[in-house]
Amino acid sequence: MIRNVFASLPLFGGAVKTVPPPEKLFKTTRKQRQSSSDYYYRNRRNINAGARLKRRQRRRALGLPTWGYARTINKDGYVTIRVGPAGHRHAVLEHRDIMERHTGWPLGEKVVHHIDGIRDHNAIENLQIMTRQEHSAKLTVEEVKAIKTSQLRAKPLATKYNVSVSAIYSIRNGKTWKSI
Repeated sequence: MIRNVFASLPLFGGAVKTVPPPEKLFKTTRKQRQSSSDYYYRNRRNINAGARLKRRQRRRALGLPTWGYARTINKDGYVTIRVGPAGHRHAVLEHRDIMERHTGWPLGEKVVHHIDGIRDHNAIENLQIMTRQEHSAKLTVEEVKAIKTSQLRAKPLATKYNVSVSAIYSIRNGKTWKSI
């Protein structure tokens, strides 16, 4: 045993005390480490139980859902929300959910486009329904209408709109942009 030097001073009680050596102080067995980590993982949900209760009460007073964070931004910058009954909630993209509620029918393979390009600006005036092809195309709807009605040959149109000649033929023959 090691003698505690400070214990002999009058400031620290005046009695001589002995403490175990440091290797005895900090040595723990594997079972002790395992049981402490098990205890932590079993009880970690209760660490902030009071804070969670206060947060639930605040959200309930504001009329917001109390089942967690309902609105988050995913890695691509789109806003996701959690919908569904308790125990069966899943995340959906907020702009798709807004458009489905606005139109009253499911979108299926359609894409909801943000007109101003800001992915978390989900006002109904900023959203537009498109096909996947229209969304990823270089041409706008007005340009496609002009190509369909134009009397020019394919090559000058292709250079004018900076697309391939085959893209012009596909538009005119109805293989692409069928909805216009």
